[in-house]
Amino acid sequence: MPKTGTVRGFPERLDKLIYDSGINCTELARKIGVDRRAIYTYRNGECTPNLVIFCRICTVLHTTSNYLLLGKE
Repeated sequence: MPKTGTVRGFPERLDKLIYDSGINCTELARKIGVDRRAIYTYRNGECTPNLVIFCRICTVLHTTSNYLLLGKE
């Protein structure tokens, strides 16, 4: 069961996308305008990003919101 405030599977999909992109959490954080600690909270399921940050993540990681949220291409 996901932790409060997270979408089931979101942390795992985010983790895979970060790994596949070849960038590290510090670089992702810089590109989307958050502190790198925020990336770790998203990856471990403590919380999810707000809508603006979520859209930036999708852009930087070249993915769709459907995939990141629902696991659907």
